[in-house]
Amino acid sequence: MRKIGGAVDAAPPAPAGDANRRVSLWFTDGARYGCVDARIDRGLGLEIRQREMGAGVRDAWGEDEHEAVLSLSPAAVAELALVLLAERYKGRADALDAIAALCEAADISTVRHIWS
Repeated sequence: MRKIGGAVDAAPPAPAGDANRRVSLWFTDGARYGCVDARIDRGLGLEIRQREMGAGVRDAWGEDEHEAVLSLSPAAVAELALVLLAERYKGRADALDAIAALCEAADISTVRHIWS
């Protein structure tokens, strides 16, 4: 298991260059529990699945289990990346260095260009 951004990835690390990277974000509030899984598909789109189980789900949906899926095209993934970057790094003078460090920690390939 790998720890990614505070979440634990239950899947084994993907081979280098594999476009099927995945992260699992487990949650519980006592009455319900579940997982949000995000997976990069081979076309570089993103599929996000949420599965909830427990009494809280039964109270809300009348069933013990609930599942929902959100799919994003590759273009939508790029737009989402911009939104998330703006949300996390807005107003930070160290944003570029922090993003580079995050990429390095997650083994995401980058190319940095510097000029004066």
